[in-house]
Amino acid sequence: MLTSAASLFAASPSIPILARRPGFCVVAKPAGLVVHRNDWSRKGDVALLQLLRDQLGTQVNPVHRLDAGTSGCLVFAEDSETTAALQRAFASGRVRKTYIAVARGNAMPTLGEGLVVERPVRDDKGVLRAARTELMCLGGCDGEEVAGEGEAVTGRLNLGASLVVAEPTTGRFHQIRKHLGGLSHPILGDAKHGDSRVNRWWREERGLRSLALHCASLEIELEEGGEVLQVRCPVREDIADLCGRMPWADAARAALPGLLDAPDPWAADDLAALERMKREAEERAAGERA
Repeated sequence: MLTSAASLFAASPSIPILARRPGFCVVAKPAGLVVHRNDWSRKGDVALLQLLRDQLGTQVNPVHRLDAGTSGCLVFAEDSETTAALQRAFASGRVRKTYIAVARGNAMPTLGEGLVVERPVRDDKGVLRAARTELMCLGGCDGEEVAGEGEAVTGRLNLGASLVVAEPTTGRFHQIRKHLGGLSHPILGDAKHGDSRVNRWWREERGLRSLALHCASLEIELEEGGEVLQVRCPVREDIADLCGRMPWADAARAALPGLLDAPDPWAADDLAALERMKREAEERAAGERA
C-alpha cells in the first residue's frame, strides 16, 4: 500500500503545473529535491514523485530526470503507454531541452560565439557513452567585476561568472555539469565538479542556495511531424537575484525575455512548507536510526 505524504506531514506544498495534457504534465521542479528515491538518495528523503502523485491523485512516472540540485521543467506521465511514447520522443530527438547555467569564470572567450562539445561521459553505471551539448555564453565577467568593495574574499578565488545556455542533444548522467567542468567553467554550486571555496562564497555572499542549473524550456514534438508543445519555466529566485547583480544582467534579460524577470513559479509559502517537510523527514529518519 502506498503511503501519502499528506499522511506523514502537517502540510504539503502545491507543486506548480506548467502544462497539463491527457496522460502527462510538466511541472516546475524545485532545487534540492530528488525526483524519486534511488540508490543515491538518503533514507527518508522527500521525493517529488510522491508529492505529485498525492497532489494529482494518480500514479505518475518521470519521463526524464533532473539532478536533485537542478530546477525547472520536468515531465511526468500518468500511465505506461504515455510514458513509453514520451520516452521515445526524448530518445529520437523530438524534444528540445534548454538549460540556463551560471558558470565559474569568464566564458565569453570560449563560448561567446557558441561551442558544440562532443565528449563521452560515464553514466550512473560507470559506462562511457557518447554525449553532445551545444553551449552559448550570453554574458561573462572577471572576478574584480563581481566582488564589491569591502566584501570578504579569501585567497585567490576565481569569482568571475558567466551566464551559459546549454542544449544537450543527448541525456547523459551529469552531462552539462561534466562538459562545462571539462572547459574549466564548472557550474556554480556544483560540489562534485567545482571548487568548494568558490561555491561557499557564492552561497554566503550572493545567496545561491543550490546548483545554478535550471531547465528553462522544453519543446516536445508529441507525434512525429505533429504538434509541438512549448513549455517555459521562469528561473528560480536565487539564480534570478544573482544574475540581476551581474554586469551582464541587462544583456541576459534581453536575450532571455520572461525567464530572468518573471516570478519564481514556486510560491514562498509552498517553498517554506517543502523545507519543513524535508526537515521533518530528516528528523524522522534520524530517530529511526537511533
